[in-house]
Amino acid sequence: MIRRKCTPKKTGIGAPGFAANGEFLQEDKDQVRGGRLESRAEVRDDYAGMAVGDAMLKTSKAGKSGDYAGLYNDIRNILCD
Repeated sequence: MIRRKCTPKKTGIGAPGFAANGEFLQEDKDQVRGGRLESRAEVRDDYAGMAVGDAMLKTSKAGKSGDYAGLYNDIRNILCD
């Protein structure tokens, strides 16, 4: 597995989340540039996972007053987009 450093783009997951996922995202992007078609889906999956994590974090920070029904809809829209 090739691991490379990259910079955060299009997500709000912050440093800990980006550090955990950023290297894998970069590897998937490198594989797309190398012509591996399956990696296109992997890149979309990486971004969807980060977006779901952002939505979950935002809702959970609100505690009991969080819009958990809205979270369900957000996750569904992210994954079914």
